[in-house]
Amino acid sequence: MIRYLAAASIAALIIAGCFGFSRHIHRSFVERVRQSMRAAKADGTLPKELEGVDIEAENLEGLEVRVSESEERWLTLAWAIEGRWFLWVPVVIAAAFGIAHLMGRPAHQP
Repeated sequence: MIRYLAAASIAALIIAGCFGFSRHIHRSFVERVRQSMRAAKADGTLPKELEGVDIEAENLEGLEVRVSESEERWLTLAWAIEGRWFLWVPVVIAAAFGIAHLMGRPAHQP
């Protein structure tokens, strides 16, 4: 019984960690976009179509921003974690409980 409680706890930690990681990636990306917009505004190099945009707005959706391949990969991973949770969360839970079950089995004696 203890091993199943441990498995549930470990699965919950993995799931929470993945969602936390995804949220961190999104928030750090948005903050980098805001910092670059603030710097461009201070330098006077902000494009005319962005001059009326509230940089500190909670939602910056609709802006087209170029990102590096690396950033795009991280964002794709973060979106996959959030968007496909219904695929990987049950796998994590099943794997945790499956391992707990296998660890509790007595060794086969000849």
